[in-house]
Amino acid sequence: MRQYSISENINEEKWTYLLSSRMREADAVEFNILYQPNKLQIELAELEPYLILKGKRKDKIYISGEFRRYRLSSEVKEFIFSKSYKSWYNYQFEDLSLLKNETEVLATITHENYVIL
Repeated sequence: MRQYSISENINEEKWTYLLSSRMREADAVEFNILYQPNKLQIELAELEPYLILKGKRKDKIYISGEFRRYRLSSEVKEFIFSKSYKSWYNYQFEDLSLLKNETEVLATITHENYVIL
């Protein structure tokens, strides 16, 4: 598998393009949980009907504590697109990854400003 990373300043137009192009092939989204995994913010609690899996992984491009994986429903997609790229940094969920058949097709490391394809 080839991986490409973008570490330059990601503007919103570029982020929307990358997200849209990879979301067409993805079937799930996964987030690292930055803090308080048992007290989700209201907008995150509303995503719980689409939760597929949660726990700790060892095979993610960037592992940080616990994760949550959601089915890419229209509600989850709407939530993802409601946030700017910079909004994911230090948000309760961060390091968004799009997955297809359990493989990351887009991964982010927000504190390093990395997007990996």
